[in-house]
Amino acid sequence: MAGWERRLDAAGVHGRGLRDDYSLAGRVLARRILAHYAAVRLLVAPALQPHLIAAYAFLTRTDDLADQGPVHERRPRWRDWADQVASGLDSGHAQDPVLRAFLHTVSVRQLPHHWVHTYLKATDEELHFTGHATEADFQRYVDNLALPALMLMEDLQHEGGGDAVFRSRCRSFAEGLQRLDFLADLTEDLGGGRLYLPQDRAGPDGLTGPARLHRAEFPAVAAGPAGAGRA
Repeated sequence: MAGWERRLDAAGVHGRGLRDDYSLAGRVLARRILAHYAAVRLLVAPALQPHLIAAYAFLTRTDDLADQGPVHERRPRWRDWADQVASGLDSGHAQDPVLRAFLHTVSVRQLPHHWVHTYLKATDEELHFTGHATEADFQRYVDNLALPALMLMEDLQHEGGGDAVFRSRCRSFAEGLQRLDFLADLTEDLGGGRLYLPQDRAGPDGLTGPARLHRAEFPAVAAGPAGAGRA
């Protein structure tokens, strides 16, 4: 804990209550995505570690509220959370400790608020999302959701946010990362009735989207990684 306390000092996190908020954010991230937590603690500059962890914890909390459970249950709790975030950005105060830590990070690192608002709006729309009809739809998804989520972490490196060149590089990275993520989750998404890959790209057989992926010739897709290994 002594090392973590020194990092809180370096990050300008003072006051026992606020330091406890950041420590809780760290535990939330470690439980949710241990590999990401370990990478931050091992590879990121000490003064940035608490801020990056706060942003990661905020994103995972938001993602879980939007993704877990039936839509009719997710919708009201998501709306309550989004209202708390919007109010917190205006006031600087919040009841949730993870959100309090994130709001402090937004303030001291001068993170542009528009990344938060854009990310929240896109996440709200995704509650009823079933897939991308076209490549253009996918590109809008990157601009409205994947890129803002990435910038909530990467822009913390620069007080007030990075320049246009930095944002352009982040945008390219966000697109590649999102394509890889969609491929990794393909079986799970199809099981839930969603296809995130653009559906207007026909294969050699002329079929597009779900029609091509659900054909009998591709049992490994439905079977998942185990099935693919047997093919």
